[in-house]
Amino acid sequence: MDISVIICTYNRASGLLQTLQSIRQMDIPEGTCWELIIVDNNSSDDTQNVIQEFARSADIDIKNIFEGTQGLSYARNAGLERATGKLIAFTDDDVIVDRQWLANISRAFASSDAWCIGGKILPIWSRPKPKWLSKRIHYALALLDYGDEVKEMTSPSLWGANMSFRAAVFDSYGRFDTSLGRKGGNLVSGEETELMKKILGDEKRVLYVPDIVVKHVIDVSRINKRYFIKWHFTQGQIDGSNIITSQGRKFIPLFPLINIGTFVKRMIVGMLGQDPDVYYYKLEIYKSVGLLWGSARALWAMRVGK
Repeated sequence: MDISVIICTYNRASGLLQTLQSIRQMDIPEGTCWELIIVDNNSSDDTQNVIQEFARSADIDIKNIFEGTQGLSYARNAGLERATGKLIAFTDDDVIVDRQWLANISRAFASSDAWCIGGKILPIWSRPKPKWLSKRIHYALALLDYGDEVKEMTSPSLWGANMSFRAAVFDSYGRFDTSLGRKGGNLVSGEETELMKKILGDEKRVLYVPDIVVKHVIDVSRINKRYFIKWHFTQGQIDGSNIITSQGRKFIPLFPLINIGTFVKRMIVGMLGQDPDVYYYKLEIYKSVGLLWGSARALWAMRVGK
C-alpha cells in the first residue's frame, strides 16, 4: 500500500459527508494504491450511517473503525493500528481537500527525504469574518499559509488538518501522546507538535509544501470572541504545565507577568491608532494568565503528589 489516508471524526456527520465527497473527487495518479481509514471516535450522531452509506457507493478501499475511548490521539492511534501505507496522510472531518491533494503529497515525498510534510489550510467562512479576526490569530482556527514557496520547517508549526508522515516515523518515535489532543469539546492540543519536535530533534526534515491544500470550513461556533479567549487560555495552561513538568521548575515563571504588562500597553496604543491586531494583544493577555494558572496547578500537583 502506498498511502493510508486517516480521517478521525466525532459528532460531525454533515461536515464529514462534505469531506468524504471531496475525497471521492480527488484525481488519483495512475498506479497509486491507497486506502481510506475513517475512525469514528465514539460519535452519538448520524456518523456511522454517513460512513456506511459512503462506503457502499464509493469505489475506494475503506476501513471503518470505531474507537470508543474519547480523544483525538486515541482515534489517530487506532487509525495507525490498521494503516498499511508507506505514507500516512491525516486530515480532519471539517475540511474540503483539493483535487490534487493526494497526488501532491505523493509527489512531495518522492522528491524529498522529508519525514513529515504539511501544506496550506485555507478558510471557508460559515459567516462573514468579523473585523477583529485578523490573520494574526488565524492559527487558533487551525489555518495555515506560509506562502507559495516550499519551506524548510525549523519549528513544529504544521497543523493536523493537513499533515503527512512516512510510516517509519511511528516505528521510530511511537504514536501520538494520548495525554494530549482534543477529548470531546475541550480545546487541548499539541499531540502532533510533540511528534514533530522529536523528528526535528533528530535532524530529520519537516517541510511545508504550498500545493498540498485543504480548505477548512470554519463553523459559526468558532467565529466569536468567546471561542478565541477559551482557546488562548487553554493553550496557556498547557504551556504553563509543560514548563513545570518538563523543566522540573519549582516556582511559577515570572515572564507571563511581563508579557501581560507589555500586551496591555500594546493594546491601549493599538486602540488609539486603530491597529488591526488589537484583539491579538488582548488574547495574548489571556494566554499569559492561563500560563500562570497552568504553572500554579502543575506545582500544586507536584507538591501534593510527594
